[in-house]
Amino acid sequence: MTIPISADYIAEMERLNALNKNVYVDAIKNRKHLTWEGPSFVQKKAAFDQRKVTFKREWLSTLGILQSIQQQLCDYRPSWVGADVPAAWQVDQFLLRTTTTTLVTACINPLRIITGVTSATRKLRKKLS
Repeated sequence: MTIPISADYIAEMERLNALNKNVYVDAIKNRKHLTWEGPSFVQKKAAFDQRKVTFKREWLSTLGILQSIQQQLCDYRPSWVGADVPAAWQVDQFLLRTTTTTLVTACINPLRIITGVTSATRKLRKKLS
């Protein structure tokens, strides 16, 4: 069924729109209960707070991993590194060297960067396990 768009039809639609113009707004103002936003609504403040909590959890987890490496690295200290060198510095240099080795190896063989497995990673996993 088709409705021909005529001047009378347009005038009728404009009249109906004018009658319904503020009906919805007035109905919302007269509500006694809060509007249910559906099962997927998220409060903005809660989402921001959740991001802070997630960041803090990841940060503390990373610090825990670094401390674990620091404790284990003392047992594997190279002979050329003096005993007076702080363990945190050793961890920093260890991670820098491991990351550099991984990136260089990955540039040589792009498949390894996709899989995330290199010989340095395997050695590190063996030492840590």
